[in-house]
Amino acid sequence: MFLTRLIARAAAIAVRRPLPYSIISPSVVIPAAAFTQLQSHMTLPVFHRCFSSSLVHRADEKASVVPEQQKQPETAASGPPTEKTEEALDEKADYHWQHDEFEEAREAYEELLTLRRKLHGDKHSSVGVTLNNLSQVLAYLDDPEAAEKHMREAIEIMVGAVGKDAAELVPLLDNLGHIYQQLDRHADAVKAFSKSLDLLLKH
Repeated sequence: MFLTRLIARAAAIAVRRPLPYSIISPSVVIPAAAFTQLQSHMTLPVFHRCFSSSLVHRADEKASVVPEQQKQPETAASGPPTEKTEEALDEKADYHWQHDEFEEAREAYEELLTLRRKLHGDKHSSVGVTLNNLSQVLAYLDDPEAAEKHMREAIEIMVGAVGKDAAELVPLLDNLGHIYQQLDRHADAVKAFSKSLDLLLKH
């Protein structure tokens, strides 16, 4: 039952390609049953991208969220938007992300992050969403230290926006766990994945 729920939940979340990092350190001691559950989850090393509208709606309206369908990538011929509005910058970052243009995506997310901090303040949920997405790009660019910093801030903001037990935190905690794997901080990765699994079981 656990694996069925986990696989179904994972399939419902927009994910990126897996990264070939080690799963768990032999020095980490946890109960055998818990290890079996954690191992099944940790063999899915994928990063979850968050789309702004669903999380912002959840944070602002305090209402349940219907998961948003993953945006369809634009064709290469159309190219990314060139305007500097919040929506255009988000679409530009998404365009580069969908086309695996991670350096360009990083620049777009950083510009979007600056704009959203200015428009909405440092603790707004849209800032948390952007920090999550920027963190993933930095992880793909092999900068896990910066990725961890942004992901931890993203989680802090989203806890304040939607609560510490909200299902919206699951993909962010997963992302933090994979970043810890990149950093060879396996005990911290286990803690992050454990929190994610606890939230999955609650929802």
